[in-house]
Amino acid sequence: MASLLEQARASRFLQRITIIYDNPSPRALKLQPTRKLGVNDIIILGTGDRLGIITITADAKAVRAASVQGVDFNVYIHSPCPLTGN
Repeated sequence: MASLLEQARASRFLQRITIIYDNPSPRALKLQPTRKLGVNDIIILGTGDRLGIITITADAKAVRAASVQGVDFNVYIHSPCPLTGN
């Protein structure tokens, strides 16, 4: 169970963010899933596309796979990093 300090920090964080629900763009929905471009990739990248925002991802393979199918997303690709909780 989270400490009171952790709960307060989480509460402050949740007040600062906006939840964006899945709503992929029509051009993203035309993409075919592949080994490197999964359904979740299409939904995530497509939702950013519909909203006209930059999607931050470490999944360069998915972005390239979409590009091969003719769809270029506005993305910032960062280096992969493990989520260790530290």
